[in-house]
Amino acid sequence: MKKYTFPICTFIYLCFFLSAHAQQTMPLTSSSDDAKKLVGSGMMHLVNVEYEEAYDDFDDAVKLDPNFALAHFFKGRLSFGESRTKCFAMAQQAAANTTDAEKLLVSVADTSLNQKGRHEIFAKLHDMYPEDPVLEDFYVMSEPDSTTRVKLLEEQVAKFPNSPEVYNQMGYYYMMARKDNTKAKECFEKYLAMYPDGYNPYDSMGEYYLNTGDKENAKKYYLKSLERCPSSFSSQTKYQELTKDDKK
Repeated sequence: MKKYTFPICTFIYLCFFLSAHAQQTMPLTSSSDDAKKLVGSGMMHLVNVEYEEAYDDFDDAVKLDPNFALAHFFKGRLSFGESRTKCFAMAQQAAANTTDAEKLLVSVADTSLNQKGRHEIFAKLHDMYPEDPVLEDFYVMSEPDSTTRVKLLEEQVAKFPNSPEVYNQMGYYYMMARKDNTKAKECFEKYLAMYPDGYNPYDSMGEYYLNTGDKENAKKYYLKSLERCPSSFSSQTKYQELTKDDKK
């Protein structure tokens, strides 16, 4: 199990994130404070699309507290096949001894739900804890209608200007939907400035440069991402594709 060592910017971000949880956001029911810290770290990575690090955090949290419902739930969201099914089953079983909010979040694991059904659950959670930045992210990104989702995203940026991940989402919106590369770059640069110790900001900058045809800068930023997380699947795939001709 990994030790809790974070670069200073990540540590500050995590402290802000966890202090918010202590005051006004959804509770985390666990017998282990270290497991709670890991789930907090995992959710930070999750909303920043750093799935590899998020999975490791949730997996370690489960090892510390096998009855931690949300650790099983989030691990399940990042798993596949039988592992996913097992994680969700354990989350639902463990949720019996948690708060109503945690039970509601775990109910998202119901495979019969469509996107609208999942969004309705996140909307209820959002109403319960309107100051929770992670629940806000789930609420916004689960919105089925793309036009409404953009409006909610703009409101999210205004509401949580100190949350780095919202600038990543806005960057992709400008780059992919609006075809406004100037605005997209501004958002990605702000994301990187706010979260320099993460690896997804570099992956997003790589995506921006790849999308604008600047393969050399794309390679540079994908490599920076891999320096921070060698297991990043997205950066690995793109970097290998961009450098395959260099090896001939």
